[in-house]
Amino acid sequence: MTWEKWNFSVVVVVIILVIISSIVLEICLNKINESLSIESSIKAQVSSDALYGRILIGQDYIYKLEMAKIQKADVLALGSSRVMEFRKECFASSFYNAGGAVPTAEEGLIFVNELLKEYQPKVIIYGVDIWWLNPNFKIEVRKDKFLAKNNFLYNRLFLYGALMNNNSGYQISKIFLESPDLNSRTDPVEHRKAIGLMAAQQGNGFRPDGTYQYGSYISGKIKRDLEFKEAIDSIQAGKWRFPMSNSINTKSVDTLRQTIKLLKERGVKVVLFAPPFPHKVYEELEKRQGDFLRKYRTALEGLAKEQNVPFFDFSDLSSTGADDQEVIDGLHASEKAYGRILRIMATDSALKSHVDTRRIEGYLKDHDNPIVLIQPKTL
Repeated sequence: MTWEKWNFSVVVVVIILVIISSIVLEICLNKINESLSIESSIKAQVSSDALYGRILIGQDYIYKLEMAKIQKADVLALGSSRVMEFRKECFASSFYNAGGAVPTAEEGLIFVNELLKEYQPKVIIYGVDIWWLNPNFKIEVRKDKFLAKNNFLYNRLFLYGALMNNNSGYQISKIFLESPDLNSRTDPVEHRKAIGLMAAQQGNGFRPDGTYQYGSYISGKIKRDLEFKEAIDSIQAGKWRFPMSNSINTKSVDTLRQTIKLLKERGVKVVLFAPPFPHKVYEELEKRQGDFLRKYRTALEGLAKEQNVPFFDFSDLSSTGADDQEVIDGLHASEKAYGRILRIMATDSALKSHVDTRRIEGYLKDHDNPIVLIQPKTL
């Protein structure tokens, strides 16, 4: 055999192996309901009122930004995952929850700049976490925003890599072999079309309004840790999101100032708030890091006064009338607690005409489930 024929044979074999591998991976992705790109997922969710809960592609920044651009809601909630429980049913105006897209003040400014290229909401409810203003809190700014671009080859390679890298952690091979085709399954909580493995298996994921459905907790498949061990241990050790600090990160405060100024210049009203901790966690935070907690509160109060925007401090969940049953974990309050929060915030003129307080009152009286504001039909 000549070298030319040998080389040609090698190339043919490689091409065949690539094709076979791609087919196998595509079959696996399709069966576990993870085959869609972000763009395709968004189109499918908008058209079919689906639940979006992916394992292989998180990309909360991209997903929330693109959804916000499509929805063009009058009221937008912005912040970290601790802001994700404002429900659209509580509003008299159109609403979208972009909670989860912004883990730092700096990424908040990036998000707002990108959003304003498309449209201006009438009001933004902006949740500012305590660690945003902590100079010792470090988080890597995500560099994957370009994945939203329509690059089919790159996106497929990204999905293939994510599938192989996550196989051991999520036991995807076991799910593939033992589970029925998840691509046609609806979420087990509200029976929406499910996009993604988490949505199909557990009912975990984002609703079309951007709020997060904690399906595994709502259904009782996973029990909540109401001792809040992870959060309290972290506060005591000064680790995770609670590093010890004696000063405020003035750069982050200035970034928040820039963000508010930019929004006000574009005619967008801003409502600042401090997201809640369970009372038990708040007590530990006050005990161990009370000085920094007060500096955080003072910094936001001062910024709000300077920029003439309202600020609500809900750091202690009990200030809303909720108890520690109305939480998901040590950091995240439930949608029921956020109904109480919104009812209080609606006293502010910027939100008053956009919030349906009567409906919120009805939801709060409707049932005894501590983590659900709007009772799913399955419960």
